[in-house]
Amino acid sequence: MKKVLLIGLLLAFLMPEVMAQRTISGTVKEAGEDAPLPGVNIIVKGTSTGTTSDINGAYSLEIPDDNATLLFSFIGYRTQEVSIGSRSVIDVNLEQDITQLGEVVVTAFGLEREKKALGYAATEVNEEEFTRARENNVVNSLSGKVSGLQVMQSSAGVGSSSRVVIRGNNSIASNNQPLYVVDGVPIDNSSSVAGADQWGNPVSGGVGAGGVDLGSGISDINPDDIASVTVLKGPSASALYGSRGANGVIMITTKAGAKKKGLGVSFTSNYTVDQPAVFPKFQNEYGTGNQGIAGPTYAEVVTQSSWGPRMDGSQKPTWTGPGETAAYTAQPDNFKDFFRNGHSFTNTLALTKTGDVGAVRFSFTNLESEGIVPANELKRKSLTVRGLANLNDRLTSDTKISYVNQQVNNRPPLSRWPDNPVLTLSQMGRNVRIDDLKDYLNDDGSARSPLSGYFNNPYYVAHAMNNEDTKNRVFGFTSLDYKFTNWFSAMVRVGTDYSAQKYRSIVPIGHTFTPNGAFNDVLYTLQETNADFLLKFKKDVGTDFNVSLNVGGNHRYNTYEAIGFTGNDWIAKNTYTVSNLANPVSISSISRKEVNSLYAFGQLSYKNMIFVDITGRNDWSSSLGKDNWSFFYPSVSTSFVLSDILGMNYDEITFLKLRAGWAKVGNDTDPYQLYPVYDFQGGVNYNGQPVASNDPNKKNPDLKPEETTSYELGIDSRFLGDRFSFSFTYYNASTKDQILRANTAITSGFKTVLINAGEIQNRGIEMSLDTRIVDAADFDWNLGLVFSRNRSEVVELYDDVDRHVITLGGGSFPIQVVADKGQPYGQIYGRTFKTDANGNRVYTSTGMPIASDEMVSFGDINPDFLAGITNTLSYKNLSLFFLIDIKKGGKIVSVRDAFMNSAGTSVITAEQRSNGLSVTGVTDEGNPITVDDVNVQNYHNSILSNGILTPFVYDAGYIKLREVSVSYTFPSSVLQSLPFSNVKLSFIGRNLFFFDKDTENFDPEASFSTVNGASGIETFSLPSTRSYGVNLSLTF
Repeated sequence: MKKVLLIGLLLAFLMPEVMAQRTISGTVKEAGEDAPLPGVNIIVKGTSTGTTSDINGAYSLEIPDDNATLLFSFIGYRTQEVSIGSRSVIDVNLEQDITQLGEVVVTAFGLEREKKALGYAATEVNEEEFTRARENNVVNSLSGKVSGLQVMQSSAGVGSSSRVVIRGNNSIASNNQPLYVVDGVPIDNSSSVAGADQWGNPVSGGVGAGGVDLGSGISDINPDDIASVTVLKGPSASALYGSRGANGVIMITTKAGAKKKGLGVSFTSNYTVDQPAVFPKFQNEYGTGNQGIAGPTYAEVVTQSSWGPRMDGSQKPTWTGPGETAAYTAQPDNFKDFFRNGHSFTNTLALTKTGDVGAVRFSFTNLESEGIVPANELKRKSLTVRGLANLNDRLTSDTKISYVNQQVNNRPPLSRWPDNPVLTLSQMGRNVRIDDLKDYLNDDGSARSPLSGYFNNPYYVAHAMNNEDTKNRVFGFTSLDYKFTNWFSAMVRVGTDYSAQKYRSIVPIGHTFTPNGAFNDVLYTLQETNADFLLKFKKDVGTDFNVSLNVGGNHRYNTYEAIGFTGNDWIAKNTYTVSNLANPVSISSISRKEVNSLYAFGQLSYKNMIFVDITGRNDWSSSLGKDNWSFFYPSVSTSFVLSDILGMNYDEITFLKLRAGWAKVGNDTDPYQLYPVYDFQGGVNYNGQPVASNDPNKKNPDLKPEETTSYELGIDSRFLGDRFSFSFTYYNASTKDQILRANTAITSGFKTVLINAGEIQNRGIEMSLDTRIVDAADFDWNLGLVFSRNRSEVVELYDDVDRHVITLGGGSFPIQVVADKGQPYGQIYGRTFKTDANGNRVYTSTGMPIASDEMVSFGDINPDFLAGITNTLSYKNLSLFFLIDIKKGGKIVSVRDAFMNSAGTSVITAEQRSNGLSVTGVTDEGNPITVDDVNVQNYHNSILSNGILTPFVYDAGYIKLREVSVSYTFPSSVLQSLPFSNVKLSFIGRNLFFFDKDTENFDPEASFSTVNGASGIETFSLPSTRSYGVNLSLTF
């Protein structure tokens, strides 16, 4: 019986080939355009015989008889039926169908699929969203446009990284950012150094670098090369990426050749001015001093912040040198005047050539950008070439290569690093003149700073010190697609992403905190290579069913190396080589990882209105032990197009689809986490023998990948003749076997041990609404709304532990962002005011506050909801677009505000000195106490030294005007005598202002790093910027 069934299936596939009698050929073009349409489906009606048009729109098909009819169909175009008769050449012009536009999306492995067939949520963002109000980092342009997606930008100057989270944080300690895939090939989004820790030290493997942000891989993608971006949000959508799919996937499709034959030329130019926008508010009544007395000598002045007397304009000793005096006068703008207006100038030239056998596109982009911090600048050149070719009637190729050269000078140090300019500017006396800081060298060449100790002169950092990095990156792919029959094809592809980033920093002799100087010279190289194949089967079974099956495999190889030197103590001044270091230390860090994968995915559809998808992927990872290195990830999803099933052929409901999906995906671990290794200590020896130490963090040979299981339900609909569209999704995801470092007994010889334990659950809703409010002859008004709400819970941790620290902040002002059992991810913990059983605050006899005995939670970092409202209004050739970005809720604590209070520079410290400060509460013994005329300086120093967070925790929500664009497209009548086919001029604005925010002194989006949990801590962040600019687009 099985043999009979097998023979029957083979006959069903092969019979049309046997019956073929003669050949029909022709070309398919877009109606009204001299542009070929590749990929058009051409089928003999009532049979499974068919083919697709090639890159030039050409096709050739064997037909059974002259009475047959051809069906020409393509997403976004009206299907045409053509009777063959005696003709041997049939050319067809397809007309666009506006009801289908946008109904195809790019999914896993770069495959295009009908959106109606998807059983999961996927959002497509078109190319204009990335170039309209251009961001140097393309992911920033997604903010407020995709439901469930949150973008957090670091305040780290030009070329810095951003953090993207989709549907909440799935992992307590591992990566929570999505996978980025460009033209079907994954790219490396890791960073050599992605910011600083609480003290300003480097994070994310930043061996030998100071606390700067060297950017991430996605920031190198050129916005002008993007054709579209598809966000695959949940595990059901990203299951085919297995151990990398837990956090979603962002699929980027880049531009290829134009549809029109011949040469195409386009040129775009963009210029923006970046203006510092959000500054802290300072008091301008009291100057440098201590306990209300101005420092009598230079030695005292440089140790004092703004706790002196009222400024009266008299001459008093100043910080610039012994014996020097200056007017004791308020300097209201001595913070703001350090910063400058930044700017970015971008020019892109693109050439396309389409011929009979293929198409090629060349683009070159030059970007020059200056940050708001003096001497911080970026220069980036991007070159991309992509070619598509019909090598013969069955074989096509697609090859792309991109090269990026980027140079960045003087990235600003972050967090509490003494070279962070905000650290000094926010705490120096309010009478310090900014112009005096510009003379930043003493006679002996050492730094002149208005504050001694853990501070530096910002101009010394900008001009006497130096950090620079140069990145060369090459990424691309080549693929071959061979069509064996009209129902079976095969693809092979190899893609690689290689970057080499040279980082060099110089701390000269005379630095305030490192007086003998220091040096870092490190080359970071990262490479990811993917080789994959895919066998693709697709065939109609009878008249009602269609079956597709894809089987493939992938080999991934990742490498990371950091090689160079670091060291302290220059032997001689102004000679910055390794040989001039008294204590050079070599750096050599190497990491390798391989993953092999096999996968299959298929779809069964019934009458193009009921769809069932099943996928399965097995990964074998070199970073796991042999008992755990193989793991399988399945998914199943389905969609029901009710409008077709129920025959809803009326305008009120033009489309209605229900969808559901279930999936299991993973989150792999880093290499070398299984077995202990010894680390040789460079430059250290014992009795002439080299010294090696064991890692105090114990490895785990039985480690497993994190596992996320998820399901989602959704509805997609269009109403009133497609004037309204609405989508809704509910999802629930649970991630178990979290990879965590648990504390262990010191007697074991280790501090921590790596384990699999814990569970996080994320559940939420996503909604999107698009409507054409006005659709008139000369005027259109389109409104879009996205909304998402995620709720997370730390269900389990490990053993009897109920709290796990995710990240630390504040340094001596301790802050913890933690995973707390039974609570949402990212609880902010710190000390509050100590109170008695009745809630009365406890004070000392002098009115000083006392901190609570235990740390308490101040809430979590997660927003209550995210939303975005877009409006596009068009009148003839004039268009207005604006985006309002909304974040509601979540908490953030400001370290800078706490230190400003302690330094006497904040507004509240002046008000309390002028009006007096009194406190009422109880003593530690429980006795009532009231203290009038409390010493304000001691009060705020006590809050800081005791680590009391309460006054500095804010709601992190905002309502922001994110983007504005006013565009004019010149009419063709104006261009008739010019060499242009299209000219568009736009005036743009970005991050223009807040409608509402709770944080008075800083932008609530500010964070000191892109690591997990850092979004809840503001630590001496740079001012955020608003941008104004102009775009010019020319097509020849």
